[in-house]
Amino acid sequence: MLQPFACNMHAKKSNPSDAVLDPGPPPRVSSVDPFAATLPDLRQAHGAPSLAAKTAVVIKSVTARAQGLRGVFLTLAQQHAEAAALLAALESTLEPHARRESWTRLRVALLSHERAECEVVYPTLLRFGLTHQLARAHEHAAGELEELIGTVERLDVRDARFPREVAMLAGYVRGHAEEEENVWFPAAQAILTDGRLEQLDATFLETQGLVRAELEPARS
Repeated sequence: MLQPFACNMHAKKSNPSDAVLDPGPPPRVSSVDPFAATLPDLRQAHGAPSLAAKTAVVIKSVTARAQGLRGVFLTLAQQHAEAAALLAALESTLEPHARRESWTRLRVALLSHERAECEVVYPTLLRFGLTHQLARAHEHAAGELEELIGTVERLDVRDARFPREVAMLAGYVRGHAEEEENVWFPAAQAILTDGRLEQLDATFLETQGLVRAELEPARS
């Protein structure tokens, strides 16, 4: 069952000029190859992931780079594409066992992404006057996402309401991702140094790994 989680961000609000005074650590090599499009294992009992799903992730990665996203924001955009591929796989799956496995993968991907954002990325943005409002808006969005995931989690995959609730979740996730990539990420990236973006990337991925380990079902 879904465990309650609150996206609580505690940071002291700073003057907008802090973005200039706080250069962050020197640039370092990212823990993720920003030019490698990653895709979760979407294989189900009935076959391998479609070429369309793989292509969607590649296209999103190329688009994110074209938009100038770097460091943690490039990683987040790539993970949005991965979530979109998982959502598409779930929405096209009818067999109960395959649907259950697909949902488990999607749930872990969404929650580990959002909770690591809440713990690492947005508290940093809360410190600056220019992005303080964005961080607060994300806190609200994270709460709504948790509620939508909880609604799907409480349903049996054979329930007639399951596809409708998944569709609602999918619409919210896609809309949220589009807003982040087109509005929030560019605004935040404009006040952070490359060194800070790389540092956030490494910390985000480390935190996400810990969250994922807590969320994934135990293997016998």
